Amino acid sequence: MDWDNFKFKTIKHIFALLFSILIVGSLSARVLAHSPHDVVIDVALSPNFERDRTAYVLLDGYLPIWGNLFKSKDGGESWTRIESGLDNRHELASVAVSPASQDTLYLSSLGDGIYKSTDGGSSWVKSNGGLNNLNIDLVAIAPDSSNLVLAAGTETGLYLTENGGSSWSSVLEAQIEAIAFHPNNKIIVGDTAGNLYSSSDRGQNWQKFAVLDSAIQAIAMAPDDPEARTIWVGTATGLWQTADGGANFLGASDRIGKTPVMSLAVSPNYGLDSTIVASTWHDGIYRSTDGGETWNKNTKGLKKHAQADTTLYKSPHFSDLSISSGFGRDGTLLLAGFDGVFKSTDGGVSWRDLNLGKGAVSIRNLALSPNYQDDGTVAFSTIYQGVYLSRDRGTSWTPINQGLGTNRLLKQQLIAETGDLIFSPGYDSDRTLLASSWGGIAKTTNSGKLWHKHWVPKQLRRDSYLTVSPNYQRDRTLFLATLPGKILKSSDGGKHFTVAGDIKQQAAFIPAWAISPNFDRDRTLYLGNFTGGVYKSTDGGTSWQLLDGLQIVDNYAKLAISPNYQRDRTVLAATSQGLFVTRDGGTSWRNLPIAVGEDNYIENIALSPNFESDRTLLVSVRGAGLFKTSNGGDTFTRIGEYWTGPIVFSPAYAADRTIFGSSGAELFKSTDGGDSWQTVAVARADYGLPTILYHLATNSPQRKYIFAALAALATYLILGLWNKKLPLRKWQLKMGGAFTAFIGALSLLSG
Repeated sequence: MDWDNFKFKTIKHIFALLFSILIVGSLSARVLAHSPHDVVIDVALSPNFERDRTAYVLLDGYLPIWGNLFKSKDGGESWTRIESGLDNRHELASVAVSPASQDTLYLSSLGDGIYKSTDGGSSWVKSNGGLNNLNIDLVAIAPDSSNLVLAAGTETGLYLTENGGSSWSSVLEAQIEAIAFHPNNKIIVGDTAGNLYSSSDRGQNWQKFAVLDSAIQAIAMAPDDPEARTIWVGTATGLWQTADGGANFLGASDRIGKTPVMSLAVSPNYGLDSTIVASTWHDGIYRSTDGGETWNKNTKGLKKHAQADTTLYKSPHFSDLSISSGFGRDGTLLLAGFDGVFKSTDGGVSWRDLNLGKGAVSIRNLALSPNYQDDGTVAFSTIYQGVYLSRDRGTSWTPINQGLGTNRLLKQQLIAETGDLIFSPGYDSDRTLLASSWGGIAKTTNSGKLWHKHWVPKQLRRDSYLTVSPNYQRDRTLFLATLPGKILKSSDGGKHFTVAGDIKQQAAFIPAWAISPNFDRDRTLYLGNFTGGVYKSTDGGTSWQLLDGLQIVDNYAKLAISPNYQRDRTVLAATSQGLFVTRDGGTSWRNLPIAVGEDNYIENIALSPNFESDRTLLVSVRGAGLFKTSNGGDTFTRIGEYWTGPIVFSPAYAADRTIFGSSGAELFKSTDGGDSWQTVAVARADYGLPTILYHLATNSPQRKYIFAALAALATYLILGLWNKKLPLRKWQLKMGGAFTAFIGALSLLSG
């Protein structure tokens, strides 16, 4: 036997095994580390899905608005965000497509009531007449008429419209969580107390006909049963079935267990295939092809996310189901999940994650080089995908992530979330970019070739928001505002931070800074706060005053300060109540009406660098689009689409007329002052092995012990092959080496 060759192969196999464990672990760990992620709360397929391939999904609100509605016209391979008319200030809750008209949709919200679209979701209008409760959790449309709709309030109340949402009337005082229509005009609803109600006169009158053991969460009826006597009901504790209209219900706990059933989908060809599919809170999908007699658990391709089980979320891993009208031919189902939207084309046996963010980036902040006219440099930060840089005015992009997320293992995400992104005012000579990040800032002094993380004091590590002194090259000063309202200052370029001030507000969320262009002389800063309005400091951030006349009651203020602030004392605030301007340094504020509807929810604002002379600014209005004024805000003209992301003027705007903007998912550019826009293509970064391995090592405290144990095992096995004489016995060598490897790996991974 060739002992040396055997040792070599054995060692090779051990490392191959460990490498495989790391890679496999990283694939599952991607979900654990990825936060935020695609929390899909509702799905809906077109009634003509087999032909038009149209689908809708509703995401929980992570982007800068509450809730995001997406539409696909290719069966879920690509998605477009829908915004026109959606001026919601609260979370979107459910979406429904009319079975009788694929162009009619209803959308409910938890505070804004109900929206209606008659053009396939391209535009929306509110339909709240008669509603005495705007917290609407669920909408459902009759199979034969897009005008007959039921809506359930979050606390109590079932509402009915027979005229397409022009007016609503309360028809049942109960907290309804499930609604099901039958083709024969029978309707069944269920409430949180386990009560089932039915109506045989299109929702006008209701009778309670059964009581089950817990909250009703899903209802389905056999479509080919003319008397609607075959009913399935999903509750918080399991699945129930009746074949006699509800006189007797049988539980299916012996077949699928006592698991919360979230949604039910019955095959349109039930009379032929006897197929029903159920989604459950934890377990995934159960499928029956014999009318509910037997069930098979199907989880192939489904993903779960550990955050769903945390106290913060307490959310189902899998929720709403939607079934294709051509199910007998295409076998298509869509499933909403806490970690994405899943599609099956084999009747629910196997599933595929449609990955809403595939091939795209989630843009959080935009920045242009102060010398953009000459160097053509533009950059943007993203949500967990690092920073991208272009040196050719946006034609091509390079991810510049070396060093982002490589410090202090197990104390950061895969790629540290980067927020505010700022070029040094002296970028042409110092090549410095700075970005806010959890726990401190990231800084590069070589145009992104390598980043370094600078931490704030440990007890102050929170999400943070950054501003940089206009005289950074000389004073090296920057500020961070962190939760809950601490103002941190650095005078050495971010290496060290001290507490400069405190706005003294509990859980203060600060998404906006404005620093005076003459900060070295007037020491003036402004802060936009989540529910408290706008604060001002005139002593370099030590003391702060809450400004009168601008109280933000239900959302934040984003700020823009005039480049000529010393002369015009102008600051603008983009708020959920509209656009406000002060021309006396915050003493008084005036609303600038944009006149695009009742609610002018301003999401972003940008001032021209030549504001004193051209009086130009841009604002994005939720649900209405991008607007421009060239007279300081006296009148506005709509010039662009429905954006929620940042807007940035070129520093040389007077000469090049260039503006960049973002919808969050897409990047746009104009070179004619906003009159026309082009989409800028940006591909998602392709992470290599070092990033994947780091990703694996940054998920949970338990994972470091697993890696340390693997390192100990590898050391034990390798030392077992050692055949040279040593002062220790072989078992002592192996055990000592394994222990040392375990402690060393644990120490390394613990930072």
